[in-house]
Amino acid sequence: MPLQTRREDREDGLEARGHRDPGERRDQLVERGVDGSPVRHVGEDGQWFDGHGGAWNAFVFFDDPDGNSWAVQEKPAG
Repeated sequence: MPLQTRREDREDGLEARGHRDPGERRDQLVERGVDGSPVRHVGEDGQWFDGHGGAWNAFVFFDDPDGNSWAVQEKPAG
């Protein structure tokens, strides 16, 4: 599955960047056969926990077929 910028007239790839809902992006990855992590956040002690944290503190991680590692971070609206 190549990762490429989404064009306005079609969606034949995936744009990996900040997203208002990393869980939604994760679901899209899974639908395309990618094994993504659950949504995770960093606690005040620096440890990772499952689920959403506060604003900007929700991430999904995955590897592409070429072995590159990616992170999708929450980007709150507004």
